[in-house]
Amino acid sequence: MVTSPLPREAAPDIKIPVVLVSTPYIGVSPEDIESLTVPLERELKGIKDIKTMTSTSYEGTSSSRWSSTPTPTSLRPCRRSASG
Repeated sequence: MVTSPLPREAAPDIKIPVVLVSTPYIGVSPEDIESLTVPLERELKGIKDIKTMTSTSYEGTSSSRWSSTPTPTSLRPCRRSASG
């Protein structure tokens, strides 16, 4: 996961309550890519600020979308889990 904070004067303090994660695994079937998606979902279910989580697996990739109640620290566990 790549994050890059902008200087405060260049970007106001905006709360974005959505996290999007894409997990590419070229040449792998949707069933096999679940081996990446399911553990990530399990890890994130324990984060209290996550309201909804949806994931979709395709050939060679999966994508997950989580919505949360944004707090100053709510994305830290997401970043740690996604970084592996």
